[in-house]
Amino acid sequence: MKGLLAHASNLFLIPELKEPPKVRAQIELILICSEASYSYGLEGLARGRDVSDLRVMCGHKELREMATQLLSLAAEAESLEKVMNGLQEERGHE
Repeated sequence: MKGLLAHASNLFLIPELKEPPKVRAQIELILICSEASYSYGLEGLARGRDVSDLRVMCGHKELREMATQLLSLAAEAESLEKVMNGLQEERGHE
């Protein structure tokens, strides 16, 4: 599974060919990821890391929708983490 190392973004203004001189704003979202890799050679099993990137172009509306969903998911993950860690602490005091 890939883990997130970093992220970056770029903003582009693209001419709207159907309605000049209007432009469209596009965001390039770049996710830089790391993933464990394993190989076997003369020296035995070797472990390394592969770094890759994922680039996505989208408009501001799509980015806002994705951000809303990510914020909701992050809140859910945080709540679950607190509940599970709270249960472990309660069991530790018994």
